[in-house]
Amino acid sequence: TQYGLTAEQTADLVQPYNLKSVVKQAKQSTNSGNTESANQLIASAIGIITIIIVMWYTSMIANAIANEKSSRIMEILLAATSARVQYFGKIIGIFALVTTHLLIYVIAGFTTFNFFKENSFVKGLASNLNGVTLSFIIYAVIFVLVSVALYLVLTSMIASLINDNAQVQQAIQPISMIAMVGYVFSFIMTQMPNNLLIRILSYIPFASQSMMPIRLVTHTEGWPAAISALLIAVITLFLLLWFGQGIYARNVLSYSDEPIMKQLASRLRHK
Repeated sequence: TQYGLTAEQTADLVQPYNLKSVVKQAKQSTNSGNTESANQLIASAIGIITIIIVMWYTSMIANAIANEKSSRIMEILLAATSARVQYFGKIIGIFALVTTHLLIYVIAGFTTFNFFKENSFVKGLASNLNGVTLSFIIYAVIFVLVSVALYLVLTSMIASLINDNAQVQQAIQPISMIAMVGYVFSFIMTQMPNNLLIRILSYIPFASQSMMPIRLVTHTEGWPAAISALLIAVITLFLLLWFGQGIYARNVLSYSDEPIMKQLASRLRHK
């Protein structure tokens, strides 16, 4: 009444505005809701994919070292080459195997997708993933590969203390527990994204690959923070590679019946 508005004008004024946001890409424009949903789906899958890869391939490298030490082939290998060459050779070989397998899965998935592209389920999936941004996919893939390399290096260090195949589970157990941290917190963080512990873990290697991508697509963090977390993981990888070669060289011909983690703690104290 004070502003001279009628009841109809007042009702029209307080009516919610129907705002539709659009994400602009190089060749298309997509609804921002689809983009966010698609990116969240991929980000949630990163934690599951990473832990499966880590469990499978760290077990592979641990079993390889255990077989070589238990059969005493390790002495023959080290007589032919240095521990440093063998250390980097194992890590690079397994990492190349991981990359090859992932490439095969991508090609197989792309071929299957095109073959069944007229299927109603495939059409619905394509519609949901229509908003995925290329920049996020590249970031997520690089982060996963760097994290897998980190776990392979850590496994090589711990597995160098194995005597035989019976101790493989002792070596893999701490790796599995570390991998589960990021996996578990990736689900918790959806309820409390700004929790201080979660924010810290998002920058810590071995856990950040399951958390930072989700924080990025939910707009809790921006690209500067996401790139920073990736750079921290890359720097940690190179430092761990350098540190790990000394641990591997000293322990690969060592045989002890003590628990593996007790041996590792003793070696680190006397480094």
